[in-house]
Amino acid sequence: MNTEFPSGGLIRWARASLCGLSVTMLGALATPAHAQTAAMETLSDLLAVPGSAGLGVLTEFDRSPYRGGGTRRDLTPLYIYEGERVFLRTDRVGLKWQPAPEHTLELFARRRFDAFPADEVPQALTGMDRRANGLDLGVAWRWRFAGGQLYALAGNDVSGTSDGWDATVGINTRHQWGAVTLEPVLTATYRSARINNYYFGVRPQEARPGRPAYQPGWGLDVTAGLFATTPLSERWRGIAGITATRYSEAVRESPVADARVQPALYLGAVYDFGSQQARWEHGQGPLIVRAFYGAASRDSCHLARIVTFKCLNFNTETPTEVAGLHVGKTFIEGLAGWPLDMIGMIGVVHHNDRPYQRNGVEVNAFMKAVYYGFPWRNRVKTRLGLGMGISVSDPVPYDEVRSQAERSRPTSRVLNYLDPTLDVSLGDVVGQPAWRDTFLGIGVSHRSGIFAMSRLLGSVNGGSNYIHLYLERAF
Repeated sequence: MNTEFPSGGLIRWARASLCGLSVTMLGALATPAHAQTAAMETLSDLLAVPGSAGLGVLTEFDRSPYRGGGTRRDLTPLYIYEGERVFLRTDRVGLKWQPAPEHTLELFARRRFDAFPADEVPQALTGMDRRANGLDLGVAWRWRFAGGQLYALAGNDVSGTSDGWDATVGINTRHQWGAVTLEPVLTATYRSARINNYYFGVRPQEARPGRPAYQPGWGLDVTAGLFATTPLSERWRGIAGITATRYSEAVRESPVADARVQPALYLGAVYDFGSQQARWEHGQGPLIVRAFYGAASRDSCHLARIVTFKCLNFNTETPTEVAGLHVGKTFIEGLAGWPLDMIGMIGVVHHNDRPYQRNGVEVNAFMKAVYYGFPWRNRVKTRLGLGMGISVSDPVPYDEVRSQAERSRPTSRVLNYLDPTLDVSLGDVVGQPAWRDTFLGIGVSHRSGIFAMSRLLGSVNGGSNYIHLYLERAF
């Protein structure tokens, strides 16, 4: 992959902020590790243009590794970016180097995916202390050859959750069948005794009839699968896959484990926004900077009511505020000949949550569609925008903590992000042509768990809305 973030101190600062909080960014994943690793390795080669960004969705149906857990369905938003030095692959964020064209070394942060279910807890786990998702720091090496890739990666829990480590060796091969690319995958994963004991062990105080105390040792797990990708249009790509995981004997003998082979089915699609390598590396194209300030809305002011101007009321009982800065570059100008641009943006938001809790920092990365084809555009340029991506906040914003606690619902630092906006050219309004690329507008900073449909987003049903005014300028 051969793209680079745009030059300039502001972009470097924003990128450092994003990478610096990447550990928090991965805090809510809860999918079986081996199958998810196979899926993510397939997605790393999905984008048609090197240096591209992609957004999509992946629906997964799998069997729980815990006895009595049944079949689960999960909706995973896909956030993908493959740069020359930085990558984002939904479940991990990292840095990479290419000592040779076919070899890549990676340093990444990822989330371990073996936590107990957050809801509908199987009877086999009733009365046990909940096992949480751990955070890994790891390294990876991959060798890309003409027909696929061979890779090895190792990660160690640095969150103090299990204090264990694992190592995976895998191979993907690619085979063309008409317009369909078939990709068989095979992985073998060594899991340390600490990891297996944390997630599949039974502590003495948790033992009961039918669930004796159990302390597993290390083990070797194997996953095999087949993925298929095909272009649905110039930029849309479809995904389908099936995997099967065989856990080690140490895990299968646990009284809480489902000893059967664990199958998983994947269906989804990704939109490829194309590459901005040349423009970003050579500083071409304007740098878009947006500063905004706003406050939390009332709980009754849902996003649909706000964007239709049916409710613009703020929360006056426990008021909280935000101030933020977003920067970005245009990926696509005039999509398909329409007055519609696609913009990639990253940003940092400061949450003023005192005196209710400590102030927080939120990091957003998203793609945004901006429409400017209104009939009066030659007199007053007016734009309607909608951005979608990922948001991470530390701590969880107080407005979410409060509203979720009132409903006895969980919170998550990682949520889906929406950025609906409406603005006008300040230069057109005041009659200053030099200001035509300066926009004054109103928007909503929206975080949401997509109605508890995604374990990536912590199975959260809820979120927050911050109504804000902003000033945007292209430099």
